[in-house]
Amino acid sequence: MRYKATFNIEETSPYNFNNFPANYHDRRTDRFFDADCIEDAERLVQKMRSDIKDDFTRVHLFSLEELSD
Repeated sequence: MRYKATFNIEETSPYNFNNFPANYHDRRTDRFFDADCIEDAERLVQKMRSDIKDDFTRVHLFSLEELSD
């Protein structure tokens, strides 16, 4: 089955050029992938989430949907 995961990504940079805290950017990204069942899809989504995340990025799953053929 084919799935689409949409992630909401919150990015901050620690300081801008005047050493004031954090520029903030919010964006969404879609990832398309194949999985045998919804449980496998959820596990893959958690791995994708941790692959995107770093010290200045928070990643939230916005939606997970099964795509029809």
